[in-house]
Amino acid sequence: MQSFFLCRLPFSDTISRHELTSSTPEELSFGEITVHPWPGLKFDGKMEVCPESTPETVYKSDIKSLVAERRANGGKTVICRQICGTFGRFEPEAMAREYFALFPEMFCFLFCHPLAGCWMGASPELLLTAKAGAGHAETRALAGTRKRSEGGEWSAKNLAEHRMVTDDMCRRIEELTLEPRLGQQYNFAYGNIEHLCTPIEIRGDLDGVSLHRLIRAIHPTPAVGGYPREKALSDIDAIEHWPRNCYGGHISVRHGSETIVYIALRCVHFDAVKWAVYTGSGITPDSDAADEWLETETKAAPLISILSHYSF
Repeated sequence: MQSFFLCRLPFSDTISRHELTSSTPEELSFGEITVHPWPGLKFDGKMEVCPESTPETVYKSDIKSLVAERRANGGKTVICRQICGTFGRFEPEAMAREYFALFPEMFCFLFCHPLAGCWMGASPELLLTAKAGAGHAETRALAGTRKRSEGGEWSAKNLAEHRMVTDDMCRRIEELTLEPRLGQQYNFAYGNIEHLCTPIEIRGDLDGVSLHRLIRAIHPTPAVGGYPREKALSDIDAIEHWPRNCYGGHISVRHGSETIVYIALRCVHFDAVKWAVYTGSGITPDSDAADEWLETETKAAPLISILSHYSF
């Protein structure tokens, strides 16, 4: 398998191609772009494509059990599932261009590597942007999801979930003796869905905190992992039926002295024969298993639509 990385930055018309320059168990480097798998996983063996979709009955049963536990103890866990299929024709770059065109406001990517397989995604989630010597960095809390057509006031469940994510990210930034400054909350819309979004400016002695340390402090955020973090990660290991591999990992893009870091979301893992879409949602005490299933369906729908053009 040839190794390469295609990407398009938000609101750009340019799709750039990058060749593999180095690889370690912790990361794949394609020049100024670096790919990291889900925390705790490594590129130390072949990442197999999930062969079977998560059955609806299994998913809903898992979610009902988790909701009961969350009602007793509070918190949040993001649980993902897979939707799988097979290719009728294998044209990854053509497929990527179709998918990228749906989301001009998102970071879009396609990369392939012999160990990782191929991954294509369109991420709404900016984890971090930082510029050397600027004295500040930026992140954002992105949580709370609904169909774009719903409009109106956000539900209590979505508001509570967003507040949980924002509070946890601010606390972790403060633990580094840095100051989080909240911007104006707004609705971040793309495709068929929208999220609640709060920009967070990070101020303080950033020269004394490495970029790697800052990323480790805030990632995985409760938007992709959960809260409390260790309990959520334990839930993920126990409940999810296939490794996340690169789903929920992060991709760093360097532009001179500036680094922009995105979370790998709205993505599909594939080889020349089969594909597996990863789609998840945040489970809280107020969650309903049927609603969470529908949310994951809604998130996956644009990607499934593109894949259907190339599938049996």
